[in-house]
Amino acid sequence: MFYLTDGEWHWDVPVGDGVSNLISMEVSPGPVASLPTPKIENRKVIFIQGIDSKSLNSDCDKVGFLDEQGDNKVQWLVDGLTTGGDENALVTGLSGSEDFFYFSYSADYCKGIDGRNDYRKPKYQGTDTCGGVRSAADGLQLMVSDIIKKHPDAKIDVIAHSMGGLVVSQWLSVKPDMRSRVNSVVTFDSPLRGSAVMNVYPFSACLATSSPSSNDIFCLSYTSLVDLCASEIVPVIAAIGSDVPFYTIDATSILGLVPGDRTTLLGSTSKLHCRFNNRHSSVWDTEETDGGPVKCWSNKRDP
Repeated sequence: MFYLTDGEWHWDVPVGDGVSNLISMEVSPGPVASLPTPKIENRKVIFIQGIDSKSLNSDCDKVGFLDEQGDNKVQWLVDGLTTGGDENALVTGLSGSEDFFYFSYSADYCKGIDGRNDYRKPKYQGTDTCGGVRSAADGLQLMVSDIIKKHPDAKIDVIAHSMGGLVVSQWLSVKPDMRSRVNSVVTFDSPLRGSAVMNVYPFSACLATSSPSSNDIFCLSYTSLVDLCASEIVPVIAAIGSDVPFYTIDATSILGLVPGDRTTLLGSTSKLHCRFNNRHSSVWDTEETDGGPVKCWSNKRDP
């Protein structure tokens, strides 16, 4: 959780052995106090996972994206967003688990007692993520439309990992009427400028089928809009950050599956860009870092 203390942003995060510490954020340029602290009511949060992810929720007995132990992978984020308790916290307007929804790449969800989709309980397998970013964006639109029917005044925050960042970016690019609905997009190590490393898991998971998802991610050259890039998605989403606030996180893994200079949009700035010391997967499904420094910059385009 972020806190503003004596004019500086801090993040309360467990490091190393899980002991909670306050890690100071190094933010530049400009005064950190200028960062927004919106007070928004009726917030709804949508989580989106990445390529070769799965929900492991076939029994429909639990909420969220489950791990092998049956625990919600992103429960640490839910807890942090609902129990911060500080009047200066960045996130307000969330009352509990009913405000959090989980995207399914198969468009299949468990059903509630009313027979309607329960968007807290997605049902999909890793192969469902190979259908491409466009198809997933269409599924996201169906999900959001349904949520809006039930919550007409809802303001939406999207928190996405890996390819999920491309999905929400594509959705916003082709659905301009939805942009006013979205308060923010937070991406965790998402290849917003594509990736040239496609033979390493998890990006390699869909290669055998020459899937649309692999094609949508692959991009050798990305430094300007005229560069050669196999992905047709990367140029389309480049400027969406000009209309919707993006907050981007770079895992900075040693292997560099998604190098830091791939984690921001090509043609627009991130309101806040943070560099962690984690692997591509662990930056999403664990609340611990390796104990290294966490650095952030405001209004960042090129990390």
